[in-house]
Amino acid sequence: MRLRNTPAGARTQVAAFAFTIALAPFCAGGTFAVLGPQAGSWPSILSSAGHFSAPASSADIFVAPQGAPASPEWKSKVEKGAALILEGASPLAASFGYRARPETVSVVRLIDIHNPTLPIIWEKAIELPRYDVPAGARIFAKDRWTSAPLIAGERAGSGAVLWVAAAPGENGY
Repeated sequence: MRLRNTPAGARTQVAAFAFTIALAPFCAGGTFAVLGPQAGSWPSILSSAGHFSAPASSADIFVAPQGAPASPEWKSKVEKGAALILEGASPLAASFGYRARPETVSVVRLIDIHNPTLPIIWEKAIELPRYDVPAGARIFAKDRWTSAPLIAGERAGSGAVLWVAAAPGENGY
């Protein structure tokens, strides 16, 4: 996903900014682990916000890829202070209330609640499922035309869950 028609400084920072703002109250300067074999751009995004890579056994922030299996231990980890980033549809995301509907939306323009007037336009449209998010979740970014949620999150106990509809791309934006 490449951004166009945005101020030069915003191009590489939009995704990192949204993730960092959502996670900052919970894990400033914490450690992270990306679950699964494909780390993608998450290490770059989280490192740019001052977080450090660590083994999953000692991490504060966890990134669960699309398709991650559900496990009851995750709710407990989050309630005890972990931050969990959920990517797209998965049994794990569904266990937290982020469920894909059968219908899809074509996303090319976004609204970021931190700066609703910033024109965020992806270079190419992406076809994504429309998602239901839990009632208590705060939507951080949505599709400009359909208002379909694209980034949402919520606090749970001492921790937090951040959900993103699509991976942030190979470069983190």
